[in-house]
Amino acid sequence: MFYDFCALKDRYRQHDVRTEIYSAVRRFLKAPKDGKLLDIGTGSDELLQKLSNMGLNLYGVDISAADRERSIDEIALMGMTGIDDLPYNDDFFDCVVTLDTPVLWEDKKAAFAEILRVLKAGGQFLCVFSFDDRSGKGTPPRNFRAQARDAGFANVTVKVMKNEGMYLLTGDKPC
Repeated sequence: MFYDFCALKDRYRQHDVRTEIYSAVRRFLKAPKDGKLLDIGTGSDELLQKLSNMGLNLYGVDISAADRERSIDEIALMGMTGIDDLPYNDDFFDCVVTLDTPVLWEDKKAAFAEILRVLKAGGQFLCVFSFDDRSGKGTPPRNFRAQARDAGFANVTVKVMKNEGMYLLTGDKPC
């Protein structure tokens, strides 16, 4: 009985975390109507589903062939690729979003450069990431913000989310 309660409590906490993440992305997203948005690390495409009513052209890539609930017709392209070689033209997207993938980036400088390459001038980057003070797991917010600025992003901010250890970085590609 106790085990069932703990599992249920953990499932609700995970739901609350996801809800906060999707709400934060929607709140701070500045993509124009009919703009192109890329989700890096789309997984089961839950974020794209949450953004599907915003009038955006949605694209998603993931490093693995994850089980996806939506058909390929509903999303312009869902490729299987990593952050270091995105299969898109330069200056293609109005917005690039990624949720908790920076911990997987082998070369953050190269990853930021690739995101900048596919973003249009004035385009926006949103990245939800985590950092655990106790274990040191992840990238400290101050360091991650500095890395984004050093890579060439402008107007870089980090917002602290309600769930402990979760942050939202936003930055723009200079015009």
